[in-house]
Amino acid sequence: MPGPCVQGTLASYIALGTTGCTFEGSVFANFAYPLPPAGTVPSVTPAQILVTPIPGPIIAGFFQGLNFSATWTAGAGELLHAVIAYTVTPPPPASTSAGTITLNLGQVQISGIIGSVNVTQETNVGNLSVFENCTEVCTFKGTDNLSFAPVRPLQVTNVLTLNGGSNGVVLRRFAAKYDLCPTCVQP
Repeated sequence: MPGPCVQGTLASYIALGTTGCTFEGSVFANFAYPLPPAGTVPSVTPAQILVTPIPGPIIAGFFQGLNFSATWTAGAGELLHAVIAYTVTPPPPASTSAGTITLNLGQVQISGIIGSVNVTQETNVGNLSVFENCTEVCTFKGTDNLSFAPVRPLQVTNVLTLNGGSNGVVLRRFAAKYDLCPTCVQP
């Protein structure tokens, strides 16, 4: 039986392997942080990414769910691409209920009049996307939700894309909440 998910680096979560850890009734496992594609700026390392599970309401800029914090930066004219992948296995009997996923965009800074930060979450039940995009006028989508049924194990891939635009961009945090067990009692 895996232990509880606690605050740690993405490197420590990757080291959990297939055993993973439990959070809000589900098992989070198989964390990976593949190398970025050629032509993009180097990203932060797994040891520089803080993973913080927050079971309750928003506190100190963190969202309820699994929070990923680092300083992902793309300078002017640069493109940064990073991927964080993992699996989420709900507690049994998963197939009897509906589930929801919520993706939240945290702290973003776009320094120029052109630049963008986009976090896309690709799963085997659907995709979510949050972003801030500036092309002289800025558009912002801070939250995206997805409902699905029946609840089943999830393959999750978070894709971070930062376009430094005219003066650079920074992403400091994003979070994903998985409501896969509405009847589970939380500690």
